[in-house]
Amino acid sequence: MLHNLNLSSKQEKAAMAIDPPEDLVINILSRLPAKSLIRFRSVSKSWDSLIRNPGFISAHLSHQNSIRDKGGSYFLVKHRSYLTHTDVISLLSSRTYNVVSSFEVPTEMGSKFVKIVGSCNGLLCVSHDSISNFGSSIFLWNPAIRRFRVLPKCNIYNVNLAGEKVHGVAHGFGYYAVSNDYKLVRIVYLYCFDRPCFRAEIYSLRMDSWKEIDAVDCRIYESSCIAINGGLHWVAHGGGVKGREVIMSFEMHDEVFRKIAVPDYNVVRNEICMKLTVFQESLCLIIYSYGRREKWFDLWVMIEQDAQVFWDKRQTTGPIFGVERPLHCGMHGEIFLEKGKGKLVLYDPGNKEIKDLSIHGILYTLDVHIHMESLVSINLSNDVDDDYLGRDFVTEGGLLVDELQTQYDNDCRLDNKDGIVSLADVSLFQEPDCEEVVTVSPIQMARSKRKTTEEEGKT
Repeated sequence: MLHNLNLSSKQEKAAMAIDPPEDLVINILSRLPAKSLIRFRSVSKSWDSLIRNPGFISAHLSHQNSIRDKGGSYFLVKHRSYLTHTDVISLLSSRTYNVVSSFEVPTEMGSKFVKIVGSCNGLLCVSHDSISNFGSSIFLWNPAIRRFRVLPKCNIYNVNLAGEKVHGVAHGFGYYAVSNDYKLVRIVYLYCFDRPCFRAEIYSLRMDSWKEIDAVDCRIYESSCIAINGGLHWVAHGGGVKGREVIMSFEMHDEVFRKIAVPDYNVVRNEICMKLTVFQESLCLIIYSYGRREKWFDLWVMIEQDAQVFWDKRQTTGPIFGVERPLHCGMHGEIFLEKGKGKLVLYDPGNKEIKDLSIHGILYTLDVHIHMESLVSINLSNDVDDDYLGRDFVTEGGLLVDELQTQYDNDCRLDNKDGIVSLADVSLFQEPDCEEVVTVSPIQMARSKRKTTEEEGKT
């Protein structure tokens, strides 16, 4: 770009400051948080086009995944407010466990019966399904860009015509990298003429359709699903032994259910509960007793080797008094717990201390997921439409819903005749820290740049 010009060294440096290499701009912008990038769309037309580009979105997602274990992710906590009886989501820093932000579920989702099915690459799958609200809408939602879509109506919804009665519904949501597709599994537990039966179906975002698949004779009793290593996992009853728990696994590559035996445990059978979670990038099963004032928690990690599954008991925690149930594992072996009256706490087995996380909700409405922010589109294709990350609109029936506040654009305007910031006005910097960058707007950078230029001119 500059090598054809006969410029002095000083002039060349000035030109480079005005027109930095595009790959440098891409490299730096791809490291910024998603919410900052949405605001930065108003810096210039070229930045707007870049940030909406599918290739840039993929690069940004790749970087976010690479820093996930270094504090680049969050713990997403859903709870129901005592005051409004609406569902509230809070994001906790994975480094400090402090609340970073809180927001309500969009009212268009009908938040009274919301359940977070799962979080994957910044997308949340949100369901309303309950026995009393069977077959209601399911959503894919990217909170960072304030955009969600209503999925098409599932196939298994009108079951009363065949003498079937619904007894339970479970979901699982995950990403299959080979086909670059997001998949949602829905399992329905029915009684068909007084006999138990099971049906299952799967939704593909790329195909935008449901299809029924073969189910297995396992009743899921802990409906939370864990997506890890290309599979979806639930705790269920069944597997050939009456009353025995199993891990039901769904492999996304062949779309087949499998049963995995749980570890042997010494807890009295009629007093145990199980909770699936993730512990240091591995599937983890927490076994605990619920019928006592004090509770002990055994953490078992699943190990797959040579097509066989083994369970390794990593730690036993307790006794802990006054807690109801485990919710998730922290980054370093801590356990998220629900105390009486819906209080969220974090237990550190190292120092045996309990930290109050300042989140309170209605009892048994707390839910914890690992989450990261991204620019990932919920469009049917990889192409990003002109309205992506854009203006407000709400539609239904498998169409896109966008609730992005236009104040993002308003906040990023400068009081000049053009109303935008040019690339020359923005100072670029090396390896920004994610938490610090959020506080630096393009307005601040541009004004700082201009102030420096004016001061240099006076001298």
